[in-house]
Amino acid sequence: MLLLFVLLGLAHAGVLHFPLNQAFGRTLDVEIRSKLFFSSSSPREQIEKIKLINGKYTASMSDFYNFVSDDYSKISLIMRANQVHFETTLTNDEISKLEGYVYVTTRDQADNPDFKVFDVNRDLFIKRNFTIYNSTYVFINFPLDKSNNVYQPRLSAKVTGLKVNNKGSVRIYRGVPPASMDKESYDDVMFQNPITLDGNIQYLNNVQPMQINFEAWYISDNKGYEMRLSRSWDDPRTLKITSTDVTGLITNNNAPEDLKLIVPIPDYVVYTTSGFFYNAELKDNQKMVIATTNLQKGITKDAPRGSASVHTPAEYFQIYQSSGIYGIQYFQIDISYLEGYVYICSKAQGEDPYFSVYDVKNYIMIGKYESQAKMTIVFINFPLHNPKVSYRPRVSAKISDLRVADDGSIRLYRGFPPETTSRDNYDNLMFQNPITLDNTVYYFNKTEPMQVNFEAWYIIADKGLTLTAERLWEEPKNSTVFDTTTTGLITCNNEPEDLRITIPNSHNANTVSGFFFNGFVEKNVVVSTELLEQSITKSIPRGHIYINNPADYIQISQSSGVYGVQFFQIGSCLFSVQIMTRHGKNCTASSVYSYHERKRDAKASGYGTLHARLGADSIKEFHCCSLTLQPCRQPVITPHGYIYDKQAILENILAQKKEYARKMKIYEKQCLEEQSEKDKASEADTISKKNKFSVIESTPSRTGVSDVKALSSESGSLKRPSGVISSEIAAKVKATGNEGDMSNMRGDKSTSLPSFWIPELNPTAAASKIEKPSSKVLCPISGKPLKVKDLLDVEFLPMPGTENNAKKQFICPVTRDELTNTTRCAYLKKSKAVVKYDVVEQIIKDEGVDPICGEKMTLDDIIELQRGGTGYAATNEVKAKLIRPQLELQ
Repeated sequence: MLLLFVLLGLAHAGVLHFPLNQAFGRTLDVEIRSKLFFSSSSPREQIEKIKLINGKYTASMSDFYNFVSDDYSKISLIMRANQVHFETTLTNDEISKLEGYVYVTTRDQADNPDFKVFDVNRDLFIKRNFTIYNSTYVFINFPLDKSNNVYQPRLSAKVTGLKVNNKGSVRIYRGVPPASMDKESYDDVMFQNPITLDGNIQYLNNVQPMQINFEAWYISDNKGYEMRLSRSWDDPRTLKITSTDVTGLITNNNAPEDLKLIVPIPDYVVYTTSGFFYNAELKDNQKMVIATTNLQKGITKDAPRGSASVHTPAEYFQIYQSSGIYGIQYFQIDISYLEGYVYICSKAQGEDPYFSVYDVKNYIMIGKYESQAKMTIVFINFPLHNPKVSYRPRVSAKISDLRVADDGSIRLYRGFPPETTSRDNYDNLMFQNPITLDNTVYYFNKTEPMQVNFEAWYIIADKGLTLTAERLWEEPKNSTVFDTTTTGLITCNNEPEDLRITIPNSHNANTVSGFFFNGFVEKNVVVSTELLEQSITKSIPRGHIYINNPADYIQISQSSGVYGVQFFQIGSCLFSVQIMTRHGKNCTASSVYSYHERKRDAKASGYGTLHARLGADSIKEFHCCSLTLQPCRQPVITPHGYIYDKQAILENILAQKKEYARKMKIYEKQCLEEQSEKDKASEADTISKKNKFSVIESTPSRTGVSDVKALSSESGSLKRPSGVISSEIAAKVKATGNEGDMSNMRGDKSTSLPSFWIPELNPTAAASKIEKPSSKVLCPISGKPLKVKDLLDVEFLPMPGTENNAKKQFICPVTRDELTNTTRCAYLKKSKAVVKYDVVEQIIKDEGVDPICGEKMTLDDIIELQRGGTGYAATNEVKAKLIRPQLELQ
């Protein structure tokens, strides 16, 4: 039979599931020691023409063609290398007609003896006995034979006789299992036994045949179970209803949010999931869920796809799975009591992972944080059932503990969100945090419980939020008011001009119609009042304020399209606002030179060393170029682990060589000048010696002088005729090189140190000497020698689905984990890949083989990457210092 599956791709890291005819022309990344399962109904002659190549291992697909073990589980092929691809001699037309699938597990799943794969192409009896381990069985559905049924899915598996061992449990999921069952997806749960009702654990005793219409599904159990499987489909219209009163449907409490039928008596919830239905009875006390609805008038047989259709109230209620939304189990309907809703979102919202829907039917607590995400959360209010009060809306939700993420923001709107949240509907905006007052942004540091009285409302949050909500109403008159003359409200900065009441004093409140709260902002204002009681009456048109009585509350009708006013106590007046002068205007009026002033003046003056701590956003990403700080188009790595863009580092090397040539020319010129100075000094020394000799020889002999030395000593005496200034001594000193007693220095210093009082011996400013430049090219970051041949090409493996994104993400080709700035990474010279350092320590050091290409390698073939910006001092240099001149006050 035809077995052709849509490509699921990398649903989870390391998990692959795709049609056989899509396996050619591409290389698949798999984990070493993972398992590959293959099944097909194509002729064996065609399968023999397909080869699987895994590293150095080659096998014919016919070697494990539809092979099964004794328990009918599939026999697999163990992957010996990190990549696999398929080759065939079939024509393109023959390839397109191939029938079958390929399914690849993770290594952890392959090592688990209780992880098995089955084809539902025959009748199967599955029985798993009790063990201490949990098991995961994957089932692949085969297409159904065509029939004359009005509605029949493309494929289906019928489950009967499902029994759970004593004190055990079982869960059925749609799709293929994740890489780790520790991170199971509750959104994919279709059935579980036992279930929890009214706080008690209940086992399902008599589970009627289930029909599962997904291409792949799996069961996870504890302590064992048994069941029968068949490739068949039963039209639900042919099934009989056993009871006209209480026959219904129980599914687990993890159904998706877009369709829930609420049963207020006895206050249970009927959940459903698409492509799956069953009936069941509770094992212990035979308690059943009473399913009721009030939608009979708007639902007919002729309703289009995507809408609900009811043949008769005693028959069933179903949405076709091909409509793209969740289908409903057929069950008996009593049309008198059920309260609920059906909400179908747009395609863009359905594909948005940060779009979610919640019911405020009891008590819910939400905490969502995502630093880079803008999330939309829709809330549906349900009717109140609390005792009667003087005034009570039909629906209400009480919100408390509303908090915003750091540097984040939230906006709360009434109604349902538009198809795209990029266009905010300010007419429906009820609350926002932070707000802007006097051109300054303020966050509410305390928000009292709010009450929202709309059937639907939603929150758009930037970076995340936390809140609790419950189906509850509290009368506004019961809210404590401490001061009847100053109690007021803070509204957001987008309200219409006809209603602007801003009193951020000790008791602050911001309100819109059907909604109220109190909040505190650290800002002082002076409150002035103006009596308006006489001009405000109930008969004022919509869009204006009316008061039932001044001591009760102010409200604008929610249908007026403008903002309503908080329910709050008033003293027969409305409020206007005068903002006080900011204290910040006088922050430098103190007589003390404060720390803040010193810091500010130091920054402005240009004196003193500046210190700063760099954040994570000031340091480049691990995969970015160390020169341009931008993602690399052609990344290369140095022997010391620094990543560069090849063009940038080559330009830097060329610039260093040009700079070396320039400095070398200056150095050679300096050497020539020094040699010239030496030649001139040698020539001057020769002339000096000649002059010295001629002076001594030309001096006449004197009577009583025994030798020339005595004559020289006598002629050097400081005793001179009074009033006579002679230049002979300076000339003689210059000629002989002997200062004698004219210098206060003795010995060698008298000739080496200049004499500033003698013009001929005054010092001169000599040019600084240039050292010979190094011919080595240095790494611009580490400062260590670098050669062009040392630059090695790097091949990062992008995360599937992010190849065309502006901000790319990369994964380890071995573990399939995401690589981030906090991940310790290593570069493998043989395969040019970047892997987690755990791979080096756990695989490469033990086996000595590159897990990507299979070549032998040593530790010298591994380079540890320099990590990116994490914001932590242990990993990066996060302190910056700018040295400037010091200002010293005497």
